[in-house]
Amino acid sequence: RRRQEEKREAVLKNSHYSVLGVSRTADQREIKQEFYKKAKMVHPDKHAAATPKEREKMEEKMKEITRAYNILSDRNKRDQYDRKLMALENEDSDDSDYDDDDDYWDEDDITVELFFRFVAQMFAR
Repeated sequence: RRRQEEKREAVLKNSHYSVLGVSRTADQREIKQEFYKKAKMVHPDKHAAATPKEREKMEEKMKEITRAYNILSDRNKRDQYDRKLMALENEDSDDSDYDDDDDYWDEDDITVELFFRFVAQMFAR
């Protein structure tokens, strides 16, 4: 039970809204703006002098930011995500194995790779 509570608190603390630094009432324009601002700061291609370890950290942060944007910028995914967050906040969730990645993100998905390439090209300009 304690482990579930810790997991719940971690999910709420590190919500996609927190990752992007936006409120739950943020509109699509604000979400997109914050995504680009944060992505630009941590994109590994913008930090050529970084050590391999620093680049790895930046890549992980970029994935986290992209995951948040991927969910919050899609109305259906965002609605589903919000429902799960509300259930966690209200402790009404019977989904004790809550997984933030459920139905949202497949890192093997070609669209993810294409998105990273698009962002890399955008920042390379």
